[in-house]
Amino acid sequence: MALDVQSARCIAQKPAELSLTVGPNAVLQCQDCEFFRRGPSGLPLLACDPYSNIKEPECLQKWQLHQLLTIARSHQATLDMYKRLAPLQEKMFKQMEREIEETDEADRWKYENDEDGEPQRG
Repeated sequence: MALDVQSARCIAQKPAELSLTVGPNAVLQCQDCEFFRRGPSGLPLLACDPYSNIKEPECLQKWQLHQLLTIARSHQATLDMYKRLAPLQEKMFKQMEREIEETDEADRWKYENDEDGEPQRG
């Protein structure tokens, strides 16, 4: 069963527990945390350790999202590298096929049948 656009919008709007509150119970923003850094590319770097220094439950959710984004970027970089290597890999496979065919051609005399239909033994 596929979700229609209206259902997806309702689901996206429902998680009220993630909404930010204002006042003394305000959720800590990452840029206000001592474990937050911004990298040279402008992407956030979270130095949080989920086992020891997470300050709020929302911090863990943000950390998990950050890790997922890191995995996605790494996977995309791997795919880009495979795309760059694909032509070289094709050339290598063709060269290996040619070498195997040449070896088979050179060894064919070993397996040729004589007049009786029996293969020759060395």
